[in-house]
Amino acid sequence: MEYTRCSVLKQKYEARKKEIRQSGAEVEERLLFHGTSKEAIDKIIREGFKVGGEEVIMQTGCAYGKGVYVAANPETAMQYAKTSGMMLLSRAVCGSKGVHHNFGATNDIFVLRKGDQILPCYIVHFNKVLV
Repeated sequence: MEYTRCSVLKQKYEARKKEIRQSGAEVEERLLFHGTSKEAIDKIIREGFKVGGEEVIMQTGCAYGKGVYVAANPETAMQYAKTSGMMLLSRAVCGSKGVHHNFGATNDIFVLRKGDQILPCYIVHFNKVLV
């Protein structure tokens, strides 16, 4: 696991968290996983998350609408890591359901409305185990 830090992204995250709090929504932070390619991870840790369907093309579809797709379960995120063997573990401020985020088919998948609601913190390296 590698720690990653970008002060600009952290400032944007803290500003979004403050905005959500001021809207009257509950500010609940979670640690969530995002599986993707190494190239996308490199870009995310430099520039932050982009909203799929608005700021970037959705590579794997948008079954639950536009947003940043992340998961509470690392196994879910692993499915999207392609062959990279990497995923991001990030702090996320979810806010109110329906306003700031939605769930996927289960409460494991979060679809965040804004890219600055999520702050990349760790690059997790893993080996896929075939059963």
